[in-house]
Amino acid sequence: MGILRSILGPSKDEIWGQLANDIGGEYENGGFWRSDVLRYHSGEWEITLDTYTVNTGKSSTTYTRIRAPFVNKDGLYFKIYRKGVFSTIGKAFGMQDIEIYDPYFDDAFIIQGNNEWSVSNSCPIRS
Repeated sequence: MGILRSILGPSKDEIWGQLANDIGGEYENGGFWRSDVLRYHSGEWEITLDTYTVNTGKSSTTYTRIRAPFVNKDGLYFKIYRKGVFSTIGKAFGMQDIEIYDPYFDDAFIIQGNNEWSVSNSCPIRS
């Protein structure tokens, strides 16, 4: 086991368990049949980190996702995606990019939405 760990590094269980411990969240090992889940509560928000797998027949790809469901009382909508060549060009022509004042996030992602104040001030990353 020590040789494999030195080659492959720590397991997802170890990393997610440590992360849950560090942030005051809960880590639930799903076992063989269910997905592992990390849950964190911040005010009214429940932020969930999990994985899911998409099978294409010949291969499969596992994705890690983060979710923070909320009740949309005001019709707020927004879209988040990674910055790329086209988003840089779009910003040069005045495309919307809402900043949440987290330099690492703002440098990597574009946020567009219908209410800039609500998006930047209700983001659970800022709390």
